[in-house]
Amino acid sequence: MSLFRRSKSTPTTAAEHLRRQLANAADWSITIARRRTTPGQPTRVTVDDVLARAAHDFNLLTVPPQAAAALRDRLHVRGTDNITTDAYHYDPTP
Repeated sequence: MSLFRRSKSTPTTAAEHLRRQLANAADWSITIARRRTTPGQPTRVTVDDVLARAAHDFNLLTVPPQAAAALRDRLHVRGTDNITTDAYHYDPTP
């Protein structure tokens, strides 16, 4: 008998875990960019910001289209008032 059991949903669970980590990295990238922006200036958040945050916080190496999709999703949820991004220049399909 194995000490470690793997559920049949392991690939789904891993994908969900990755999605949550990227969403968290995107949220923090947005928050940090907003804090660093001077009043009256537009906030700039890039896909590279999300990639760097994901690598720093989660030791996660991901591809730019995944990070761009996460950033687009989080901007949609949080609102894009006075925020510019390069996330819309990435193709959402891998």
